[in-house]
Amino acid sequence: MKFIAPARVAVIAIAGAVALAGCSYVNPIITQKPYAAADGLQAQIGDVHASNLLIVTTAVDEPASLTGSLYNAGDEDATIVFALDGAHGVDVLVPAKTQVSMAVDGDVPVLAYAPVAPGLIADVAIQSEVTGVITTPVPVVNGDQEEFQPELEALAEADVPAYDA
Repeated sequence: MKFIAPARVAVIAIAGAVALAGCSYVNPIITQKPYAAADGLQAQIGDVHASNLLIVTTAVDEPASLTGSLYNAGDEDATIVFALDGAHGVDVLVPAKTQVSMAVDGDVPVLAYAPVAPGLIADVAIQSEVTGVITTPVPVVNGDQEEFQPELEALAEADVPAYDA
């Protein structure tokens, strides 16, 4: 058996520590970047930050609810218009420095008919005075996951506006 001098062991240990520490120098620490820590999508609409945007429905062309929350970091009230089908918008007033919940039983229900089936992505039109009209992809989910069951149950009782095609 060959004996390794303690000084040599120390040099190897320090070299290994320096090499491993270099990983965070070369690769950014991902937890320091903002990300959507939920099922839904995030969007920035002027001073309004939308988080966890999801469309909950049972099938395409069935009643649907846009869920999520909006926080207005600005000093003035903001009106955001959401159109799940790209044509028929629902106005959501978001007071300054306030958070608004979008759900059937939330602060503001945003209801329409599902443009696509659950498991797909819908292009939702969002309009504000600051951004104009933007289109963002939003995941469409159904009741396969237990956390969406209450929204589907409330949606079954909701009055969803019908629009002529």
